[in-house]
Amino acid sequence: MNKVQWARFSLAHVRHLVETIGPRGSATPAEREAARYVEAELVRLGVPVTVQRFPSPTSAWRPFGYIFALALIAAVLAPLANPYTGALAAALSSLALWWLLRELNLYPTPLRYLLPHGHSQNVIGRLPPSSLARHKVVLVGHLDSHRTPYFHQTQRRNATLVRLLTFAGVGLALNAVIFLLVAFTGQSWLYLVALPFSLLHLVGIAITIQADQTPYSPGASDNASAVATVLTLAGHLARQPLRNTELWFLFSGCEEVGCYGMRAFIDANRSALDGAIFIDFEMVAQGEPGILTHEGLLTRVAYDPELIQLAAAAAASVWRPAHLKIGAAYGESVISHGAGYRSITVNAMLPETGEPVAWHRPDDDMRVIDEATLGHVVAWGLEILSRIDASG
Repeated sequence: MNKVQWARFSLAHVRHLVETIGPRGSATPAEREAARYVEAELVRLGVPVTVQRFPSPTSAWRPFGYIFALALIAAVLAPLANPYTGALAAALSSLALWWLLRELNLYPTPLRYLLPHGHSQNVIGRLPPSSLARHKVVLVGHLDSHRTPYFHQTQRRNATLVRLLTFAGVGLALNAVIFLLVAFTGQSWLYLVALPFSLLHLVGIAITIQADQTPYSPGASDNASAVATVLTLAGHLARQPLRNTELWFLFSGCEEVGCYGMRAFIDANRSALDGAIFIDFEMVAQGEPGILTHEGLLTRVAYDPELIQLAAAAAASVWRPAHLKIGAAYGESVISHGAGYRSITVNAMLPETGEPVAWHRPDDDMRVIDEATLGHVVAWGLEILSRIDASG
């Protein structure tokens, strides 16, 4: 097979996910329908498949709404000007700050049990090598699509959102100190210092409410293009298995709300994944090859330099030189890297902006799909795998 045929297969998968199923919000019936489609395709290809079900929060934004609500409760308690309420206000601000830092780093917290939960699923295919297994590789594409919040519609707005979250976090720390000082010194004028941050926390609540009221994106680029890529790779490799590499195909649920599908997958398969390499396909609809060297909202994790070099060499061999970039958000490689696995995220970038196309936007539909790019990405993925397979 060649790039034209791979592109045709991938395009058909994208079209089904985007136009037949539609927007696939995390833990929604549409996400479950996408999982059933992928499961049926793997069965048709002769790939052994299992479905892993798990609970997950249903919003990426709700935690921040709760965090800022805690901050506002603290601001209401603090002016009571007694040591006990002041100490309680400081404690609530500190708790909100701790929760904010944990959320931004995708760290688990028991406070997540306060969030509304739904039911999601991972679809997992697995292919043995034709000879002795010396490597394990997990190819990842998430099933769900994000909402379309106002602050994600342009790069400038997203940069503004990042600054607002930064100031809000600083405000949580400063308010905790201010509330204690006022309670124990009686210097009530210090409330004037805390007031702007409290107003910013109110703005934060409004932002989260707005985001959670927006419709889900059709998700053609993010991330039907990646699901289609992994399905096409599975079809090719089921017919022509690698010699020394055991392959896992992970179609994960609930990536958009905190990578809960990846968490559940690793928790359930940790012993079987010993020594595995994770390759996460994200937004491969249009553009040129891109490789994320770092990723994360607050703490940036650095991905495996040898994998980055291997993927870059593979891109130059079958497509064109890859762009290396620091990712501004999070992806599932953050979770697999944090669990101790060699990980990498690959995508397609628009050369004029250095960004994937139509991220979390309502126009992320079939119009953003470039069929030729889909074929190039499959060829790129196969070249990466062949180089891993041939390594010692």
